[in-house]
Amino acid sequence: MAHICNDQGSWGKGFVLNLSKRWKQPETEYKKLPAPIPLGSVQFIKVENDLEVANMVVQGPPTEETPISYSGLQKALKVVADRALASKADVHMPRIGVGLARGKWNIVSHIIWSELCLRGVEVCVYSRKEAPKAEKD
Repeated sequence: MAHICNDQGSWGKGFVLNLSKRWKQPETEYKKLPAPIPLGSVQFIKVENDLEVANMVVQGPPTEETPISYSGLQKALKVVADRALASKADVHMPRIGVGLARGKWNIVSHIIWSELCLRGVEVCVYSRKEAPKAEKD
């Protein structure tokens, strides 16, 4: 399972909240890294016998207009692809880079396609669907 993190070592918004509810290790290990963490870095944490979480550091300072680093994402996904191919694993991820990182999905999805899919890695991207709002009477 791959997701993105920031380079400052802060954890507490977005997808990681749900991740931490399920497994504590990805957060614990990530917070051990000295900030600033180089963009494009990947930290793999085994959370179950057949499941690793890839903390991909691709989000820069929150003061930037678009904190996602597309080159960092490309570098991180190359590392994830190498790991997946070596272990014959699939990669699952949320729709990375378009929430707090404010990236453009057409760019992010192209990088995912180029670095994972074209290399033969099976990928499943999960997109959260909002519940319909109740109509007023």
